[in-house]
Amino acid sequence: MPFKFRKALAQAKAEISGDTATDIPAPAPGSAAHRVRLFITPRDPAPPSASGAFARIVRDLSDPSERGDPKALVTKYGAGLVPLAMSVPFTAVGVLVLIFLPRQAPHQVLPWVFGAIFSLAGVFLFTMGVSGMRAAAAGRARPEKQKEPWRSDNRWNSNGARPDAPGRSFAGVLGAILFLLLIGAFNVMWTVRKDFSAWIVVTIVLVVFDSLGLLMIGSLLVGIVQRIRAGSPSLSWKKFPFFTGERFEASFASGRGLHVTAPVRAVLRCVEQVVEKDNEGRPETHPYAIYAETKTFEPPDGRLSTFDVSFAVPATVPGTDLSKEESTYWLLEVRALLAGPDFSTQFLIPIYSRPSGGR
Repeated sequence: MPFKFRKALAQAKAEISGDTATDIPAPAPGSAAHRVRLFITPRDPAPPSASGAFARIVRDLSDPSERGDPKALVTKYGAGLVPLAMSVPFTAVGVLVLIFLPRQAPHQVLPWVFGAIFSLAGVFLFTMGVSGMRAAAAGRARPEKQKEPWRSDNRWNSNGARPDAPGRSFAGVLGAILFLLLIGAFNVMWTVRKDFSAWIVVTIVLVVFDSLGLLMIGSLLVGIVQRIRAGSPSLSWKKFPFFTGERFEASFASGRGLHVTAPVRAVLRCVEQVVEKDNEGRPETHPYAIYAETKTFEPPDGRLSTFDVSFAVPATVPGTDLSKEESTYWLLEVRALLAGPDFSTQFLIPIYSRPSGGR
């Protein structure tokens, strides 16, 4: 029984860490790709560029044709207008609470907490509304952008990349702060007098929410420590963009000269996101690796520093498409075993299918 438990634990660890998706052959022409589940944060569709979005909104609002009709505008921009409208009362209530209640109770913390909750909720809704308006104004990609999708589907740096962090955004930070403030407000319930049954219910609820809050704070602290310890690694392209059927070549530079205890591994993966239903029938987005190749590099001085990476990209594997939820993208992961916690980082890389008509 202990052996089976250790084996199952090792298998789960390998799946979560991605060790089961380090060498996946490219599919033969016309055949389906072999898929391996990745336990990473799914990517959202790339946000539209802000350039020209405001001009399109103004143009629609001043359009005398049917496109400027109020009903048509609500239909087009409703997803952004609703959270924008909701942000006004939340922000107003939060500001009023922060201005007036602390004067009436100068030694109380709760007025500041509730004022901050409502104010941040208003800012959070405002950012959601602005994103929705931008997405509606962007509309469908122009034909010239469809021919060169790397110019519009992601904010690429033509020189290189920093570590990839999907799911992190200004709205996400606001949401995390708002969640922690709500947990702090709920903990005030400990001070309210109640009978034993109510005390049991409140205790269970607060233990669950406090545990989630501690996990969030712990994850943040671990990230800060890792950043201080490992620095800020980077990846520099040899050209931009790259295409399937050609070579991917880049130069990796670590932020710190960390002493490694084994060869450094670089894993190139092609990832496809698939929307699937969970046990209750709700849609969930799951990333799958459909191609992977691993190469090892021996640091000459035993320290993680700068080295070149080069992979032959198969022509039968799809290129990047970040314009939809079921997206396709390429990642380069760099791993190094260290004396303490191991080093691992990944980069989103611009490998696209060559446009039709290209050489």
